Amino acid sequence: MKMVRVPYACRLGLGLALLALSTAAAAAEADKAKAIEDITVPQGSTLILNPGLTLIGQLQLGPGAQIITRGASVQLQIQVLIIEDTAELIANTPAGLNTDPIELTVGAVAGSGLSILNAGTPGLPGPNASPRDQSTCAADAAASAGNPGGPGQNGGDAGSVSISTISQSNLAAFQVLTDTNAAGQPQDCGGHICGGFGGPGGAGGSGVPVQPACDSNALGPNGPQGAAGATGRNAQFKSQVMLSGSIAKP
Repeated sequence: MKMVRVPYACRLGLGLALLALSTAAAAAEADKAKAIEDITVPQGSTLILNPGLTLIGQLQLGPGAQIITRGASVQLQIQVLIIEDTAELIANTPAGLNTDPIELTVGAVAGSGLSILNAGTPGLPGPNASPRDQSTCAADAAASAGNPGGPGQNGGDAGSVSISTISQSNLAAFQVLTDTNAAGQPQDCGGHICGGFGGPGGAGGSGVPVQPACDSNALGPNGPQGAAGATGRNAQFKSQVMLSGSIAKP
């Protein structure tokens, strides 16, 4: 068998070409994974979105359907949205973490009643203080108090919501919940999407006996409660009417 030696430059070019093909194929598979033709969420069912871009041809939401983002940033592009009855788009962010933005781009809309809640979650409580060594005595009552509790965790920031659609009348199908906390309860946030309240501080620890009696049954006061965490930042809602050709096709 006759062997044909391939010059190094040719071999290098072939390798780069194969690499380019491999990269292009991987990108195509990634785009294919993001491109979803049609989705139906039946009554009372839940659709969990992956972070990043999701393309949908037709999204049909049954009564009580939920879409959950887990608090990650999502860009959702829908050519046709059908809302059979009230449905929800919820962040469901873990406690104390920031909620990322939701960007919704919609073409045709049938029905109404999709509420969107992208609020920040409350912070976790601070740790309770450990008790002081009660086998010792404090020189005076002021020194007998227990250790202070730990500070609460800061509340999570809210995520912004933006809705782009081809008709001003389509915007009536959506209700972005402002002045509402992550649990769906009213919270005054000045007309914005609410950040989460900070967690409460931890409880103070028990005190120690006071001289001269050093009576272990008469301990000093408990330490002060820890400071509450800071409230997370609020976010804004914005909407716009756009050209229908700006919606990507799955």
